[in-house]
Amino acid sequence: MADENDNKKTKGETKQRWWHDRRKLAAAIAGFVIVAGAAIAIAYSQLKREDDVQNADVIAKFEKLASKALPKAQVGKLRDAMLGLEKLEDAGELARLLQKA
Repeated sequence: MADENDNKKTKGETKQRWWHDRRKLAAAIAGFVIVAGAAIAIAYSQLKREDDVQNADVIAKFEKLASKALPKAQVGKLRDAMLGLEKLEDAGELARLLQKA
């Protein structure tokens, strides 16, 4: 009842907008944050990639295609170098493995 009386216009007064009420504004902002967070979580789960490097199908395809251009032993060394790329001390090693022996 008190709210009804507060919202009634009296002579010379204007009706207060909903965003001027701090509780309503806080509820609207909280609702927006919840909806935005849920949207981000859904988008992330839909767009995240699986760990392709460990995928056996990708490795098999690499070995199949690389063996057409390089000797089998060199393909194995190249595969191991690519999977352990962060452990390589010299990028030249990768370049040497890519050259046909």
